[in-house]
Amino acid sequence: MAALDWGPGARSARWGGTRSGDNAGILLERLEGITDRRARMVCWLALADPGPDRPSVELFSGTVEGAVATERRGSGGFGYDPIFELPTGVTTAELAPEEKERVSHRGRAVAAATPSILSLAAAR
Repeated sequence: MAALDWGPGARSARWGGTRSGDNAGILLERLEGITDRRARMVCWLALADPGPDRPSVELFSGTVEGAVATERRGSGGFGYDPIFELPTGVTTAELAPEEKERVSHRGRAVAAATPSILSLAAAR
């Protein structure tokens, strides 16, 4: 989140400390009264090929831009989904699972890696 120097970051599941079961609630509290609510979700995926001739690792990423909503909305997803608002104005928790998969940071990383995964599978 822009207001938190782009935190919570990679350790977002443990970001809330002792109340880490409700990180979305803690984030809403921390951003109360903050107007710059820009947020970004990022996923990195590593594809390792231990091939006998030439081992390799390819990295793929997926990013989705949005903002932190001022309240929870939606019943789908998990974690930050009820408060991560897309530019369209809906939270990722308000999306159908198929739509969320298409627009989410994880879905985008998997989509970016898919051609390499298929190529690797075909070579076996």
